[in-house]
Amino acid sequence: MLRTVVTILLTVMVIETVTVAADAEWEMSEFVILLGWASHGDHPDDEAKMAAIAQAGFNTVMWYNAGQLDLAHQYGLKMLNQVKPPNLIADFHREHPANWGYYVGDEPPVSEYPAMAAEVNFIHETDPNHPAYVNITGKSEIAPFLAAVDPKVLSYTGTYKWWWYNTPYYESMETSRTAGLAAGIPVMRWIEVNANPDVETAQLNNPDVPAWSITVPPPPDNAEKLRQSVYSSLAYGVKAIQWFTGAILFEYGTSQLRPGSEDVVTLNLELQKLGPTLIDLESVDVFHTSPLPTKSFDAVRELPVDYWVQTATPDLILGIFKDSQDNDYIMVNNREIDGSRQSVLSFPQDVTNVAAFDKRDGLWIDLPLTTLENRALVEFILAPGDGELLKVVPEPATLGLLLMGGLVLLRRRR
Repeated sequence: MLRTVVTILLTVMVIETVTVAADAEWEMSEFVILLGWASHGDHPDDEAKMAAIAQAGFNTVMWYNAGQLDLAHQYGLKMLNQVKPPNLIADFHREHPANWGYYVGDEPPVSEYPAMAAEVNFIHETDPNHPAYVNITGKSEIAPFLAAVDPKVLSYTGTYKWWWYNTPYYESMETSRTAGLAAGIPVMRWIEVNANPDVETAQLNNPDVPAWSITVPPPPDNAEKLRQSVYSSLAYGVKAIQWFTGAILFEYGTSQLRPGSEDVVTLNLELQKLGPTLIDLESVDVFHTSPLPTKSFDAVRELPVDYWVQTATPDLILGIFKDSQDNDYIMVNNREIDGSRQSVLSFPQDVTNVAAFDKRDGLWIDLPLTTLENRALVEFILAPGDGELLKVVPEPATLGLLLMGGLVLLRRRR
């Protein structure tokens, strides 16, 4: 009898596994660190450029020559490549381990959305295991884009401190976050490699030079500005950081990084460590502490006084997350770049452990816990613009054994 039951269960499991495999669609399984517009034919040695990109901490590259998939794979890179109608997507593309997806367009006007939709559908029908990629501008385009197009990722440029010449602007970040959650697709966000707004002016004043090959020295606080851009985005749950652009990051015509590019490399190495954890977390909420950003007042929410985590530390963003086992995580970002913040967070008394993720070693480090008025407290310093990923663990679960149909179920009570 027992053998019969086991056989039936195994048969059901096999059938379900086959069904899932047959119906499986693409899902983002790796946090993406992408270098955009890495190749414009501006360098004589593709291999040297690929090697330099990999060494700079990227795991994905936008490249217009799909014939270089083998080269990308050689250096551990995935490729977002431009292979689309009327060109057919060959088995070579569908099956290649370095193929990340297919570039369709960047910041198209609303009038082009129907054509984009047809192209995206064609790609997904031809190769359901890789996404078609379209990047849109920001907040106002998100709703009409998702109404017209059925993407597998939501990529946006946004206007939040783009080159840091405007005030904090969180509307695009929150709109993209909620839209991505509603659609069940990951969000990807572009960040400039140089926070000096004169980059754009230099480009506009040199229309006869190759695209985006002109740049200017990064500002003295470039590292802090880029760090704040990255970690505030992580607090809003993005699953990819896309850097704009390869032509600015590298000296034109070479595989040599420009001065200031080490700021990007340092962040990429941290993202490599954080990525395997971040990719499996789902955004629950995002809160700010006072003073709230006035430019985006309607798009930000102050931390509620009765929320399970509390802090009186100013200028913070708290991104709240859960993993598949219902564990709690917080990405805490110092919203400002003018100085460090001595951050103090408090939790319910049943929280017995708070660990911080070490972005250099990739390990969880327990933070010292103190108690004040029946609250558990942790304290840590946030550098200008920096972020810390915390894992919050309540008291050990009470386990009860529940026998049902010969199966032992563990019930967790918090």
